[in-house]
Amino acid sequence: MSEQDKDRHLVQSLKADWKKLDQIGDEWIDSAYLEQQIQQAQKEKQRAMKKEFYLFLVSSVFIMIATIAVIHQSFHAFIIIQCVTLVGAPLILFLLNLRKKKKKVTA
Repeated sequence: MSEQDKDRHLVQSLKADWKKLDQIGDEWIDSAYLEQQIQQAQKEKQRAMKKEFYLFLVSSVFIMIATIAVIHQSFHAFIIIQCVTLVGAPLILFLLNLRKKKKKVTA
């Protein structure tokens, strides 16, 4: 009887060890999956940053060309545009900051 009890105890401990090994394997797979997801998110963020940078360059070149053309056409129009920009830019920044704060509050 005692040998049967020892055998049962041995089998139960072996089953417990196998379960622990399975859990360790599952955790490893989960961490590898998470690392893959993090790398993919970083690549997407880099692509988005590059796209935004190129969009910024194109728009700044367009604005520069338009400004040079306006200066050649009429200096008075250039002064009017500069005044509108002087008032409009801070207003736009203020509105963007309000939207950003609202997003933080809801998140």
